[in-house]
Parts: sequence; C-alpha cells; structure tokens
Amino acid sequence: MEGIQNIPKQFEKDLKRFYALIQEQSAEIQGIYKIFDKSKKQEENQYFKILIQICHRLGLEPQQSTLMAICDRIVNLKEGSIIQVLKKEQKSNSEILIARKFLLNFVSNFYAKKHEEILSIVQKEKLFNGFYREILLGVHQVGLAMNDFFESWQDVLIDGINKDMQKHYGDKEALRLLASSIDEEISEGKYITSDRSYSIPKKLGDKFISIPYALSFDIEIKSIIKAIEKLLLKLEKLEDEIYGKKDAYILYFNALKIAFGQNDKNKLIESWRQVDIHWMDIDTPFQIGHPLEYYEDRYRHSVAPEWDLRITNPEKMNDKRVKDSIISMFMEYAQKLKASEKLKTSNLDALKKVKFYAGLPALYYGADMNGLFSAQVVPNDEIVSNQFGKKIFAFGDKIIQASRNKPKMKLSYQIFEALYLEESREILFNNESLWHLVYDITTNGHEFGHILWIEEDTQRLMNIDGEFKNIEEFKATCGGLVAFFKNDYTQEEFKAVMSDTIRRAISLMAWKEQEDVLPYYCEGLIHLYGAFENKVIEFYPDKKPVLKINQDKYKDLVLWYLKSYESLAKHYMQKINAGKWLEHFVLKNQKEYISVSNMVNVFIQWYWEQYQEIGQEVL
Repeated sequence: MEGIQNIPKQFEKDLKRFYALIQEQSAEIQGIYKIFDKSKKQEENQYFKILIQICHRLGLEPQQSTLMAICDRIVNLKEGSIIQVLKKEQKSNSEILIARKFLLNFVSNFYAKKHEEILSIVQKEKLFNGFYREILLGVHQVGLAMNDFFESWQDVLIDGINKDMQKHYGDKEALRLLASSIDEEISEGKYITSDRSYSIPKKLGDKFISIPYALSFDIEIKSIIKAIEKLLLKLEKLEDEIYGKKDAYILYFNALKIAFGQNDKNKLIESWRQVDIHWMDIDTPFQIGHPLEYYEDRYRHSVAPEWDLRITNPEKMNDKRVKDSIISMFMEYAQKLKASEKLKTSNLDALKKVKFYAGLPALYYGADMNGLFSAQVVPNDEIVSNQFGKKIFAFGDKIIQASRNKPKMKLSYQIFEALYLEESREILFNNESLWHLVYDITTNGHEFGHILWIEEDTQRLMNIDGEFKNIEEFKATCGGLVAFFKNDYTQEEFKAVMSDTIRRAISLMAWKEQEDVLPYYCEGLIHLYGAFENKVIEFYPDKKPVLKINQDKYKDLVLWYLKSYESLAKHYMQKINAGKWLEHFVLKNQKEYISVSNMVNVFIQWYWEQYQEIGQEVL
C-alpha cells in the first residue's frame, strides 16, 4: 500500500489484530488437511464428520483420495480434483453437475459463516472505527447476495448457454455466432465491440443479442442493489477520520449501484468504467474486489460475479525491485524493437502509476468460491488504466501458509526426484525470505508482465480467433522471468526460480479439463515445450521417478525464454491474431489443446492418466 501516513496507533493495532485473525482462521480451515496426519486419529479432527457426510451426499465412499479432493474443494476452493474423482467413479454428466452445484453451495455457506465469525469479533472488540466497521459489514451483506448471483450466473451462462453452444456448434462457430451479442462501447462517435461483456446472450430471430445482467438476473441484482443502498445510508452518517476517503467510497458504491442496475446494453461498458475509475481513487488498506475478471466465459468474456475485501498487511512494505526490473527490461526491448512512442509512453506511465497492495483476502464471495487469486492486476479496462494506472494485489502470506499445510502428494514423487522436491520444501519451510523473493519474481512479476505491450485496442484486435488469453498468461509470466534474467541474482535464487517455474508448469497440466483456467493450461504447455526442447526435462516412463531435471541446461532454457519473449513482444506490437503465435507451440484438435512437441504430448498423456488414478493420494 502506498501513500498512507500518520495513521493513529490504535488503528494500526486494529489492522494488525484483524490481519492476525484472518491468518488464524485460515490456519484453522487448512487444519482440515490434518486428517491425513498418520500420527493422529481422523475422528479427532473437527471436520472429519462433515467430510464423511459430504462423501455420502455425493454417493462416494470415504476413501483417502475422495477425502483429499473434498478437502481441496473446501480449503483451496478448487473443483478440478473432485470432478476427476466423480468421473473415476463413473458418475454421469448430470450427476457431476448436481455434485458441483451442491459443493458450490456448501463452500459458499461455509465461508459465509467463517466471515460472520470474524465480523463478530470485529464488532465485539470494536476494531477500527464506525465507518470501516460498516464497510466490512456492508461488503459481507453484498457478498451474500453475490453468492446467489454467481450460482445463477454459473448455472445459466457457463453450464447452460455456453455448454449448449459448444455441444451444438463447436468453439469456432460459437465464437462467430455470439460475436453480435458482445457488449459495445462508443469510440470516436461510433460503436465498437468491447473486450468484455456484462450481459448474457439471447437468440433473437437469426442472431444473438446482449441482455444485461440487471434484466437476466432480476431478483439477484435487486438483492445486491438493496444491500448497497443500505450500506450507503449508513456510510452517509459516518466519517472517515483515518484516511479521509468517505467521498471516494460513497462515489464508488453509488457507481456500483448504477452499474449493477444498468439495463441499457449500450451503457454497460461506460457504467462499469465509472466503477473502475472511482475504485482507483480508494487507496486505503480496505480494498474491495468487484466484478473484474472474465476467464470463465471463453466466448464473450462475460465478467464474473466476484466480490471480496482484501486487507493490506500493515507490516509489508512495497519492495520495488520487481517493478524497477520490469521497467528496465521493457525499455530495453522497446528500444530494440523500435516500439512506437505512444506504446512506450502508455506502458511506462501505466507501470509508474501501479499501486501495489500486499495482503490477504479477508472476505470473499461469488466467483471467488471457485478459486482465489494468488495475485491479481486490475482493472482490465485499458482506458481507465491509461489515465489512472492499475492496482496489483499480492497474496503471498496466504499462498505460503496454504503450501505449508498441504500434505505431500504421491504423484509429485512419481514425477520428480525426491531431492529435487525436498530442495523446494527446504525453501518453503526454512527460507521464507527466498520463498517470498521467488513469489515476487514469478507471481508479482507475472502481474506486472500483463501490463506490457498492451494498448486500448490490443486485446480486441488480437482476440478475433478467441485465443488472446491463451498467450497472454504466458506473456505475463515470461515478462517477469525475462526481467529477472536481465538482473543480478545469486545462483541459489536462479535455481529456486527455475525450479518453481518447471514445477508450476507441470502442475498446470491438472487443469486440462477446466474451462475457466484453460489459459493457464496453455501457458503450461508453452513452458513445457521450451523445457523439453532444451533438454531441461527428460521423460522416462518406465522409471520412477519419470522425469530427469537437467539443471546444467537451465541456461539454454533462459535463452529460449529471451527469444520467445522478443517474438511475443513483436506479435503484440503488430496486434496480430493471438492464435498465429500460439500455433508455434500449441495446437487445438477437435477435443483439446495439445503441444506441437510429440514428447510433451507423450508426457502429458502419462501425467493425465496418473493424475486421474492417484492425483489425490497423499504420500
């Protein structure tokens, strides 16, 4: 967090207390994994009965792998593991859909109660002041309504309309048919197609049109607006004597009320743009996350109903090394590739305007029930960003806590040599400063990397084939890595960053069948292409473990990253269809994305079979 000074000592204490409460509760939830601790009786774990009940509700035997998948759904809010378990048990598509809905409803209620426990302590101990206590309570009330909105949105759009379009037309034809329903905005006096939508498609005659959320989800949206109105009434009567941001919050919540209630499809983009503009003016430790991302919807980029409050770590100062190295790297490439002055100026300004927040997700709802971010750079609206910059959120404290609590997984030791994995666990448990450095480079560097080579019309022009996101995630990670490679680093830091990158790329292969995270799956495929091509990874399916990691080849992989990033930057500057770059590494057949490297595909086939068989087994 930047720019906040002279905070009263008691308020600082309250921030630290609130932050500690969130961490304590998070640790308690992650204690669910202790049912796999062989030194303790499972029955003594307070969550064991709940897990057994969920198994029975899903028609599953409470085997270790099933319990692990359910733990992952609750603790890490990921549904991929339990879907694989259900498939393995030969559940039908309709049974899997019912199970997914049940689990989404379960985690929504589970976390709503957990948030209420925290808010009860805030009220009891009178943490903060009246204004910020009402912000917390108001965010929660809006969040409960957002949970209902997300369940309906997921059911109608993602599992309904999109699945039907894919089944009947296939992705390419669905993209073409739905293009007419993507939200539009006015630019230079004429309507142009936006890069995102706040609506769902509906067929009218022989074409699809846009129906705003306010009309498509009338009951849910009215509940959200009602909760916002109640919060506004309370905030009007209070003062923010700590940060002086009362007007900013009120303008923000009023803009949200208008945007949620907007039923004119031609005003949707502008209404939500106003939300982002007012949101950028809020720079307190109480950061609200509203509908911003659109990974779930591959066709029209309908923005998902996410809602949360992030709290900034009062003791975490902003380390500017990653930002400075990204700026230096960008300027070097921009000069070398003869980037336009407009691009150089806009990207440099955007980087300099970034507001950085390191902290924890404190309260979360809606789309967050299908997975929290490890970090995030927003808003996605480049018109807003050009004028006001972006916010980067880093959640390293939560990620390290979750990583330490998760048990060792059998599949990891089938893939990697034990020594290779133990080196990373040594960093995780005994070298926290190095762990956070790696996180800063690979995760925060990724978020800064998103900003580069982007102009107002870049995504719209490059996404004609619907593949933009499928190269953008690699571009972001690669940008952070290249900035690191061009900086000074120790051999220990270099090895840790390379190891983390390789292990993450392989772990992304587990997301093969998860539509909302396919861009990350494609990113993993590109990383693996580079690692296999440069002999960093060798695959021996008849041995255990199956992979040999040649660390002496890391330098060759670095050269590949540098070359790949340069070609990517050129591609972005020319605003060519994203698929034209992707096809050098990844192809799409009728069913799925595959690598152009046969060896990568052979490995992925092996990995996927093993993941389905033992992916949830604890060592």
